Amino acid sequence: MELIDHYLEKVMKVHGIYVLRVDREECSDEQMQQIVDHWDLISDGHPLFVFPMAFTISFLEQYSLYIALMLVRGGHGITRNSWLEEHVGAVPCLILNDHGQIVKRTPGKEDEPLVITSEYLDAEDYVIIPRGS
Repeated sequence: MELIDHYLEKVMKVHGIYVLRVDREECSDEQMQQIVDHWDLISDGHPLFVFPMAFTISFLEQYSLYIALMLVRGGHGITRNSWLEEHVGAVPCLILNDHGQIVKRTPGKEDEPLVITSEYLDAEDYVIIPRGS
């Protein structure tokens, strides 16, 4: 229980999501599951994203597609820095639609199913769209 409390004190809220960096050498899979289970009891339903200690998490963080898709599944809109530069005023974003599918939404256009290409896989410039934007 002491280890769980120790880690829960380190939960950070970044861009409206709760994240926790865990030292994999200090914390077993079973202990990590206990942390997540305890979080579920105290968090009012807010998801907790658990990352290895090697990840750097900061306010202006850019993410890989893998992390970006986890964040979209958590209810956040994601875009890419390159899209921000290319599409002034009508920036595409990845969102979870009403049917639980991840789609690419561009203002003024119909939602497109997300087709993952090598460009998407190689990119590491995914950013969270602040809520209300």
